[in-house]
Amino acid sequence: MGSQVHVCAAYLVLLFAFTSGAQPNTFDVTKYGAKEGSDITNALLSAWKGACGAAGSGKVVPKGKYSLGVVDLLGPCKGAMHLQVEGMLVAPAKASQHRKNGWVTLRYLDRLTVSGGGAFDGQGEIAWQRKSCGGGCKKALPV
Repeated sequence: MGSQVHVCAAYLVLLFAFTSGAQPNTFDVTKYGAKEGSDITNALLSAWKGACGAAGSGKVVPKGKYSLGVVDLLGPCKGAMHLQVEGMLVAPAKASQHRKNGWVTLRYLDRLTVSGGGAFDGQGEIAWQRKSCGGGCKKALPV
């Protein structure tokens, strides 16, 4: 009877150790100063930096509408990355705040998952007005 209790206790300890370690670290942008209706560029970059340094990490953008400047989300990261966007991220409204190569870039990453049902609003009409497109900005993207 005593050995069964020890085996059961050991099993529970191992189960707890493996399941608690399997949960990803969560880096919520609101913990880094993001507020609905405001620019969250610095908060997202800070959350990304923290998450990238932790194995198996998730970044959360909660429901709401947020402004987001030009960002480079770079790896390599220590583990799989999960970006959960529940809100709407809106690009800068002024064409002068856009750069030629992109608004949000994701580079040097393995095992990235993006989920959450949110949206990235790139303010497409602003880009279409730029003359650097060579007149082809309003063409449909190939699928």
